[in-house]
Amino acid sequence: MLNLVEEEEISKSGYRFAGGDAEIVAKVNHKMAVKRGEVVEVDDEVEEAVDEENEPEIKLSEAIHLCEQMECISITYGTCETSLNLTRHIWKLWIELRQRETAGLLQSMLDRGASECLLKHIIM
Repeated sequence: MLNLVEEEEISKSGYRFAGGDAEIVAKVNHKMAVKRGEVVEVDDEVEEAVDEENEPEIKLSEAIHLCEQMECISITYGTCETSLNLTRHIWKLWIELRQRETAGLLQSMLDRGASECLLKHIIM
């Protein structure tokens, strides 16, 4: 048998995978899925570079108002089919936003009530 120097250096190769064939197949399948557009690769460094403080903050009341505006725009300018589909989604979002708003109001009422109750007990 031949023991060439190149054969012994294979273990140092950058093409060697610790997971064996299964890892190679998984990597190739992933790259093919990315090329087909089935999977989107996300660069972690780019995400970290995004400054969250610069993102616009939209209040719930503003978002609810935007939903109402989008519904009117959809009905005015959309076809029957697109208008109906979009309106259904807008209503679902509107309901979720209203539930969050209601939960926030309820929590603030509970917090205010609890703090008032504590103040009464402290004063007495």
